[in-house]
Amino acid sequence: MSATGREDEPLLAWAAQRRPRPQMTDELLQDVARVCSDAGPKPTLAVMWRFHLSRPTAGRWVTLACERDFLPKLPTKKARK
Repeated sequence: MSATGREDEPLLAWAAQRRPRPQMTDELLQDVARVCSDAGPKPTLAVMWRFHLSRPTAGRWVTLACERDFLPKLPTKKARK
């Protein structure tokens, strides 16, 4: 890590400590699908907690699992109401 002269060393240190992003493999999406299947009415929330993700990222993972046919297609919010 090198200093840039712009007082951003704390940000660079924080970024260096972050864990790497997991590779989006079929095995990972199968795990996401299992968590969703066991979650009941709030699958995205369950994925968020299980994998320590933000809400938007968990939603993307659930959507990707659906797109790759590891989960059945979910009805739209409008159709669920």
